[in-house]
Amino acid sequence: MTLLKLALANKNDPGMYIATNVVSNHEVCITQDMLGDWYGSVQVIDSDGYYGEGDESDCYNTIEEAANWCECQKIIMTTNFDGSPMIEETV
Repeated sequence: MTLLKLALANKNDPGMYIATNVVSNHEVCITQDMLGDWYGSVQVIDSDGYYGEGDESDCYNTIEEAANWCECQKIIMTTNFDGSPMIEETV
């Protein structure tokens, strides 16, 4: 069970999701490449709003596996364990 909540970044691009429940100074995204593989990426955002240090996962077969990788990258999330789906509405 993943705790990360994701929203489609752009309804015209179904292969990119942004985490909506990360409260630490990170931007967390999950993308799908043209071959169908899923990748997680985590980037630190500094106090001036610039992207700093980042990391990207290896490829995974499912979006859930990529989300699990993201959850292990020292990000802080809010969640209420309400059983709601991982993927929410479009950002």
